[in-house]
Amino acid sequence: MQVIRALNKLQRKLEEGNNFIAIQADSGDIDKYTCRFYPPASEEEIMLLRYTFGVSFPSQYESFLSETNGCTLFDHPRYGGENIIYDIYRVINEREIYNDDHSDRVRIAYIYQDNVVIDLKEYHSGSEHYMYVCDCYAPLDECMPLNCSFEEWFDGFIRENGRKYWWDI
Repeated sequence: MQVIRALNKLQRKLEEGNNFIAIQADSGDIDKYTCRFYPPASEEEIMLLRYTFGVSFPSQYESFLSETNGCTLFDHPRYGGENIIYDIYRVINEREIYNDDHSDRVRIAYIYQDNVVIDLKEYHSGSEHYMYVCDCYAPLDECMPLNCSFEEWFDGFIRENGRKYWWDI
């Protein structure tokens, strides 16, 4: 799976850089960033996610969770960052905290004040384009389609070194 390859590539880059990745900013400055990966989700935790939402999630996303149950990506060692792919319990808590009316859409990540969302209805209708994004203060029914799968979104995010590439589309 492409998502596992992208994850493994990122982990290798971190190992080669002594747990840091050098990234050149638009200004030309080069800075070092780090990532933190959580322990893999168990099959029981993935089953809990399915049970809570009453449906399965995209296989690419579930594979990701079985490798790392959430992570933080491209954090600056001094200033931190806001690139968080939620663990299963945070995904469940987000639903409870916001008491979402739009029950088919699930927040799975917070990227610099954007919510990244999986639309489960679109996924289960057979669409490969079930990823959405919206401002973190906007209701989920105002999300913009990203026209991609989780795998494509994750790969693009890694390839762009944590830049919110979707606003350029």
